[in-house]
Amino acid sequence: MKKQFTKISLILLPLLLLFGCVQNMAGQSEVAYKMGFPTKNSQALTEFIRFKATNRGILLQEKDGIFFHTIENVSSDEKTINYYNYSENQLMSYIEPLLGKEDPKSTFTTLTFGENAGKTINQSIDKPQEYNLPSVTMQENNHLRIETNSGEKILQLSEIMREFNVKDSDRLIFNLSAVNEEFFALEIEDTSIEVEEGGSLYLGVFVKKDLTDYVVSSLHFKDLQKTLESGELDNYLDVFPKVDSEGNYSYLFGDTIVDTQTNQIITIKEDDLLSKDGKYVYINGRKPDLTDGTQQIQSIENC
Repeated sequence: MKKQFTKISLILLPLLLLFGCVQNMAGQSEVAYKMGFPTKNSQALTEFIRFKATNRGILLQEKDGIFFHTIENVSSDEKTINYYNYSENQLMSYIEPLLGKEDPKSTFTTLTFGENAGKTINQSIDKPQEYNLPSVTMQENNHLRIETNSGEKILQLSEIMREFNVKDSDRLIFNLSAVNEEFFALEIEDTSIEVEEGGSLYLGVFVKKDLTDYVVSSLHFKDLQKTLESGELDNYLDVFPKVDSEGNYSYLFGDTIVDTQTNQIITIKEDDLLSKDGKYVYINGRKPDLTDGTQQIQSIENC
């Protein structure tokens, strides 16, 4: 199950430069690449540095050139959702020292992994409600405290997740995965429960910001597909980013892409690799050896 929730960028290595992109009749881009670091900025490089510099950052939204993100919780000892913001100009200033260097490796390492890595673009937000962001805290006995501009609500997770056998004593890791003006979505990993497929139990909590409604669903394929088909999540799918030109595909948790016209999960082949932004599939990208030459990248709507 862990593999399903792995997010991997199409920038396969820090020093990978792609060039010579040509789209074929199947909607696939054939890309020949060579090793080296770019000499000028690009959208792909910006996204890669953004992820590295924000230290497991989950990009939530952009407003007037300001980006808002959280830093992914990876332990049950982390009890709150922390928010940060930065501007596009700050990010560009962060990238600039890397460009045009004969040996950018040391600069790259210092910027992304050094003692001060990311501090210039990780400005903490102390009052989330001022930005219409929910305050979310895990209290004792797995009581989830949620505060929005509409009020406060405490969810006793062992109660609302009873059908999944969640207990007050379970060790939970929780993250906010998406938010908009009306809704937000939380991903909760119960590390105390192992599912049949192997790995931890993953659950989604979909919440309306006025706190009048919420939906709980397993995020494992068959269970999530059943919830989607029930229509319970219809009002919540717009909280997730769209990953196609027509706006028909929503990128949910992990590697889950949903066709919002049919409420069907798009299946990614076992050997293929979904890009971190959910927009592209790298054909045979999970195979262990990356050989020199032409590679195939396909847009998600052509899967």
